[in-house]
Formats: sequence, C-alpha cells, structure tokens
Amino acid sequence: MNRSKPRKTIWIRAVSAVIAALLMAVAMTGCFGNAKPVDQQASEAPETPLTASPAPTEDNAVGQAEEVDSLQTEVTVTDIGNSPAAASIAELVSAGIITVEDERFGPNEMITRGEFYEWLIRSDYRDADAAQPNRSAIKDLEMSEEKLLREEIPYIWAAFYDIDYSLTSSSLLLPSVYLDADDIDAEYKKAMAHFVYFEAYQNAFGKTAYLRPKQAVTRAEAADWIIQALAMSDSLKEAVFGGKEGRVTVNLQKVQAPETAEGKADDIADHSFESDIKALLAIVPEALKENSFLPDEAITRGQFIDWMYRYDSKHMKPHQPTEPSFSDMLSDDPLYETIEALKANGLINGFPDGTIRADDPLTREQLTKLWVDYDSPWPFGFVSIIGYEDTGDIGELYERTVSRYIAGGSDTLYNIVFTEGTKRIEPQKAVTRAQAAAWIIRGAMEEHT
Repeated sequence: MNRSKPRKTIWIRAVSAVIAALLMAVAMTGCFGNAKPVDQQASEAPETPLTASPAPTEDNAVGQAEEVDSLQTEVTVTDIGNSPAAASIAELVSAGIITVEDERFGPNEMITRGEFYEWLIRSDYRDADAAQPNRSAIKDLEMSEEKLLREEIPYIWAAFYDIDYSLTSSSLLLPSVYLDADDIDAEYKKAMAHFVYFEAYQNAFGKTAYLRPKQAVTRAEAADWIIQALAMSDSLKEAVFGGKEGRVTVNLQKVQAPETAEGKADDIADHSFESDIKALLAIVPEALKENSFLPDEAITRGQFIDWMYRYDSKHMKPHQPTEPSFSDMLSDDPLYETIEALKANGLINGFPDGTIRADDPLTREQLTKLWVDYDSPWPFGFVSIIGYEDTGDIGELYERTVSRYIAGGSDTLYNIVFTEGTKRIEPQKAVTRAQAAAWIIRGAMEEHT
C-alpha cells in the first residue's frame, strides 16, 4: 500500500500549523509590544508578598502585589524629625515595606505582632509559590493584636527568613554581663544569643547591660530591628531591597539641626574644665543658653539626665508609655520620653518613694548613682573609702557608687572632678554645670577605654 500521500499531508498540516502560530505571535506582538522570555517576565513581575491565609495562588498573588505597590508613591512624615530611627524608617518607607497614614508614623507607639508580620510580608522577596515560612514559629502572628516583645523578634525573624542558629550556644553568647539574661524564655534564648552576638539586637534596642526581653517593642525599634538584622547579611539585604529602593518618595520634616556650639560659649574661657565643656557642646549643643554655658551654675537632675542621653543615647529610642513610671513626672514634661526610655531599659531607678525629682539640684552623691545606672550598671559589692574626713555624710543609697569613683587615689574620677586634692567628699554639695560636663566627658572616656 502506498503511504506517501498521507505522510505528505500530515507534514503539510504541521508546517501550516507552525506558520499559523508564527503569524499569531506577530499579531500579538503588534498589539502588545515585544514579547519577553518567561524568566525575564518573572523577574520583572511585581514583588509578590507571602500570605499566610488563604494560601497564595498565581491569580491572587499578582493582585496582592499590585495592591501593595499601589498603596503609596510619595509620602511626607512629620513625627520622626531627628529621631535616632529616622533613617531606618525612611529606608523602609521608601521601599514600600512600611506605610504611613496621615503623615504620622507613630515612632513611640507599641507595635503589635500582627503589624510586624505585615512588615515581614512586604519585605519578603521570595516567589509566592515558594515554601511558606516556619508556621510553627509564627503561628497566629498575622492577626494578633498582642504587643510584640523584644525576645520574640529574633525568633520570628529567624523563622521567617530560615536563618540557621542551631550551633549557637546561649550560655556562651549570653554571659552574665547581661544582668537579666535569665528572664528570657527558653524557646527564645538561642535566637536571642545569635543576634546579640552579631550586635543586631543591641543596635536596635540599646547597648546596655540589660536585654529587657519582656519589654514591648515600639514601631521605631521594630524599624531599626529590620535594618540591623538585614545588615548581618549582604545577600539577604540585597534580596529584600533589590529593585525596591525609591519606590516611594519620602519627605521628612526634620527639626533644624542646631549650629555647632562649642566655639560660641562666651563664658568658659580659661575655665579649668574649658576643654570638657567644649567637648560636650560639640555633641550636646542644647546645653548652651544664648551663647552662655553658665559653668558655675548648679545643674538639675533632669538637665544631667538629658545631657547623658544626648551625649550617648546607646541606640535607645524615646519611649512614651500611657502611665508615667515616676509619680512626679507628667506625660507632657519635655524630659518624659527620655526618662521613660531610660526606665524601660533599666538605666534609671529614681528614689525609693517612686519619684525622679528632675527639677531638684543634682548633688555629687546622686550623680554617681545616676552615672552607674546609666553608663556602667555592672554589679559590684565593696565599699572602700579611706582617708576622707566626711565619709559619714554619704547617704546609705550612695555608699557603693561614691566608693566606685573615689577609691583608688587622687586620679580617680570623683577626685579629679570634685575634691581637687582635698580630703573632703562633700557628698550633698550641688554639682555645677562645668563639673557635670567634665564628668560626662571623662567618665565616658574612662568607661570605654
């Protein structure tokens, strides 16, 4: 039987089908522009966030991505000013990871676990069909209105981005220098130790001797956490921010930075602490009062606390709880957010009666307690004050802190700033502004050398 004719017919039909397909492709190109390879189309598709429920599909994933991309293209933020977290917030807003409503970010508001999860979803670079994050670690997170705690952030972050910390030793990386390491729940300790070791935790929450694992996280701190955690991995940072930079134009209404003040104080020439005052003013120009420093005027407790914080914020963010921590500190006081930040981080304790007495003149013995609490809160148990005429005048609350800075000879910090070679401590004597400046400058150098 002759089969050549059917084979020829089949071949002609195949060729005709190919030609028809090519003609259709040309027609489609004319209507919709140049066709691109599938992998190129995928790479240029809108970023698709992971969703927990319902599970993402090809159709709803693209719709969700377009919705996220269309949220904001330009935004003005009016309430972060020169906040320590301003750069982190702006970077995340610019990438579309954080959204802003009514030009307010609310840096001091506590963030919920659900809102943090929304930020994670917007930061995710992975394809919608990729494996979901570890659901056991972030179960019920997306809808939670509970406040996010510090100890939870490292654990959630590591679970979401599959960061392996299995070899981490919490006993080695959370040493006793952290005075509250035992307060961390067991399930969070390894993740916490991992991020403490790489200093992402300290850079987000403060470089202090306290981890404060049960402290609720502010929105500013959460923003800083994302930036600090991403800084640990160049590849992860590039994956998260790649192609997203500048997606949203961010306009920050910053407070005008004060001019350099160290050369404008008209009353410190030839003062014994002139160099210390200039060093302080270079970082804390707010200490200047109309071109005068008033070096021999008494300083209040509140002013000294403010200078300490401004000189070295330790990466702490202002804090604004609903209820004041001290009975004599009102929520509208200019120092309220600063003092509350210190209290939240365990760096200020006030008086046994629950007051802070910010407007009282600062005494020498009180200064030693404020400084120990703020700059060097390590435990010590000895009292050694020998050779002074008035050791009995030191209040019981201050014996150890005064001892810490006076014991050891004439070149100790207390002697350099206060006693000037005499044998009198005068613990209740008011501290001058010049002495306060000298203590901060020299004390910071002593603690960090």
